[in-house]
Amino acid sequence: MSRLNHLSIMCEDPYRLEQFYERWFGFEELNRTAGIVYITDGYFNVALMRRWAPDLAEADQ
Repeated sequence: MSRLNHLSIMCEDPYRLEQFYERWFGFEELNRTAGIVYITDGYFNVALMRRWAPDLAEADQ
């Protein structure tokens, strides 16, 4: 049977979201690169990716 074991989440602040997942769900950091934090609970892996859209940033101005 197939199981979901990886998820990518686009967010404004992956480092802050990492702290949330660590505190409330017991996840641990696997790796960190520019704008991406990889976390796991030992089975389920999550990539927290910084959302970046320059055209949206220009629209806010």
